[in-house]
Amino acid sequence: PVGQVVGIFRPYSLQVTLGGAMKLGKFFSTGMNLRYTREDVFKGFATNAVSGDLFASFHKGGLTATAGARDIGHTVAYDGSPAIPSRASLGAGYVLPAGKDFSISLLCDLETYVMGAAEACGSKFPVEGSAGGEVGFREMIFLRAGYHWSGGGCVPSYLSAGGGVSLSHVRLDFCYVAWSPTAAGSFSFGLAFSF
Repeated sequence: PVGQVVGIFRPYSLQVTLGGAMKLGKFFSTGMNLRYTREDVFKGFATNAVSGDLFASFHKGGLTATAGARDIGHTVAYDGSPAIPSRASLGAGYVLPAGKDFSISLLCDLETYVMGAAEACGSKFPVEGSAGGEVGFREMIFLRAGYHWSGGGCVPSYLSAGGGVSLSHVRLDFCYVAWSPTAAGSFSFGLAFSF
């Protein structure tokens, strides 16, 4: 029943992504991701979904601009099965010169939900945006911070900070979320392999 305490639980999410990219000439590239997501919301109740992303990018000097579609895919697999909230995305990034060993990157993006938003967010065209920065040392150690703004989107506004380590073809990332009404105090970890 709604509002009745049923116990204490710890929700968790698992996401597995396979991605690829291809250069198209000197300045352009395109890429795609295929993703499996599982969320255990509470004991005995889990959701599963398969989705993908498509992106195109322009690179020149330290500037990168991207446009694409995110979370294109299947309905969420549980009773009711709403569509995954798919998004159209625009992004930009710039790498600042910072000497031989260091790099400083500034990033931002703007997204609007184009499918499934009415069911999941209660709004037909919610908009979200993010801005952040990254400091890298010898392309091995990274520190990051950013802010996500929600203009009626599915994900509430939040502040995040984290970092990462990259060695050869393996990358480990972590992030801490703060100032969020639903996810404050959460940690996320990512492990990536490139070849």
